[in-house]
Amino acid sequence: MTMDEPILIDLKKYGGEGFIEMMEPTLRTQRERDNKIANLMFSIDEKGNVVKNTSNNIDAVFIRVLSYVESAPFKNDLESFFDYTDELDRKERGSGTRLYEEMCAAVEKIDRGEQSPSADSPAAKNGSSA
Repeated sequence: MTMDEPILIDLKKYGGEGFIEMMEPTLRTQRERDNKIANLMFSIDEKGNVVKNTSNNIDAVFIRVLSYVESAPFKNDLESFFDYTDELDRKERGSGTRLYEEMCAAVEKIDRGEQSPSADSPAAKNGSSA
């Protein structure tokens, strides 16, 4: 089951402005994400053998989370995201980490198929979601 409404993350909590909208990625976005991750995780050596590179595992996790970002005040790539979180951290150290943790929680919610954004989200539906 997919969500029709985005989960909104209010950036004021982290020293930013506006919102991040999180939704299930489109098929195109999923393919692009999976290709980026595959290119990070595997390469071909000089003999033509496929070699697994585990040094980029953490970047792969960030790319997966960013694939759920429908709109945000940063481009949907690692450098833009980290530039943005660096700005937040300059205002209050740890803000970038807390934002990322909320983004991860939104991804988990989306993956579980929960239909309504969190109760404190501006996009939360009133009444029962059943």
